Amino acid sequence: MEGAYNTAQILMTPPKKKFPLSCVLLIGVVVAAIIAMIMSKIDACKPRMIPVMVSSMKAALLGDKKDAHLKTNLDSVTNLTPCADDDEKCNDFQKVDPSQKALHTSKVVEFDQEHADEKCMYMIYAPWCPHCHTAMPNFVKASNDVDIPFAMINAELVDSSILQGDKMFNITHFPYIVMKTPQGQNVFKGAPEVEELVKFAK
Repeated sequence: MEGAYNTAQILMTPPKKKFPLSCVLLIGVVVAAIIAMIMSKIDACKPRMIPVMVSSMKAALLGDKKDAHLKTNLDSVTNLTPCADDDEKCNDFQKVDPSQKALHTSKVVEFDQEHADEKCMYMIYAPWCPHCHTAMPNFVKASNDVDIPFAMINAELVDSSILQGDKMFNITHFPYIVMKTPQGQNVFKGAPEVEELVKFAK
């Protein structure tokens, strides 16, 4: 009986299906085509990876919050005086907490020292200045065409000691755009158009 049972079990077991070689080859071609398409999409995205990384780094400073005083996305421009929209220590430029001013001032000084041996372009603005907000988009666009650091400073969020006199800047107007080099400073005096700013920075 045991032998008969084994024979019946063998007869009842369905035969294994064998795919024709042509089907296997077709599946392989389809998989290869899908992988090639995915890789081409990744390559097409590579030029955009650096701006995305820069935006992510800036998001890390403010989280997902909007800056209280900026109306322009700074992209590749370093914001040395970030202030979240809900940060009560600095979101009202007329009532800035002294500790916040001290913090931002130290960041500006540190950044300036780090770039003391190279060219660096600064724009010092006032949040209440309409000309500053008009010039900002051009300043940002110019930064994408020049291979030197560009930085933005809110004059209301730093100590006045670095804005007047010979310590760092000598602000006479807003927006105050200046190129700092190891040899000294060169103040931009033209209309802040993209082409003019690029020419000045080079």
